[in-house]
Amino acid sequence: MRSADEFADKLVVIQEDTRLASVEAQDIGARLHAITLKAIEQKDVSLSEIRSVLSSVTDGIHLGLAQRGGEMAQALRDAVGGMDSALVKFAQNLQLSVEESIASGKEFREGELKQSLETVRDLEKSLVEAIRKTGSQATGALKAEMSSLSAHLKYAGTDVGGQALSTLTKLSEQAHSVAHSGKMGIKQGGRDIAGRVAQFAGGVLTGVGEALRNTAK
Repeated sequence: MRSADEFADKLVVIQEDTRLASVEAQDIGARLHAITLKAIEQKDVSLSEIRSVLSSVTDGIHLGLAQRGGEMAQALRDAVGGMDSALVKFAQNLQLSVEESIASGKEFREGELKQSLETVRDLEKSLVEAIRKTGSQATGALKAEMSSLSAHLKYAGTDVGGQALSTLTKLSEQAHSVAHSGKMGIKQGGRDIAGRVAQFAGGVLTGVGEALRNTAK
């Protein structure tokens, strides 16, 4: 269990590591991918913690690029691309974890399954909001670039948005198949978990569909 002080200290380190990577701007996409993924790969990470991490990363990008100066549009896109790909990996890892639980019949803690699926659903929104919030506090050319990028990603989408939809769809389909399978060898616990995955993932997907329709209006 992480204490509030420990997590706050961690956020400071994340921001500083990101600032340094952004100042140097060499392999910034790969470095930001590694920083972001390392910060969120704990099994029990919450959506609130992920949002705090993303805010610290985008704040670090802002500070680093502002310090470096010069042309920053491409560096910003590369940095955000690294964050995006880290979130894609996070969603893929969570999908594997749920699939393994279904196969083994390993139970989830109360509320953990639903929270995990909702976290995957909200990854894209959290990324775009972190960029938008940091951009609103920036100045000059960097403010314009971050605001433009967040607006673009909100409507054009991100890689993690596509991965989240894929993850939820696959889990819903696989879980529904297992829950209603008459095959021998499938543990009852696995069927029970699969039934809940199918229920929760289906509900989350319905919410995603409604959000997409509202965006298109």
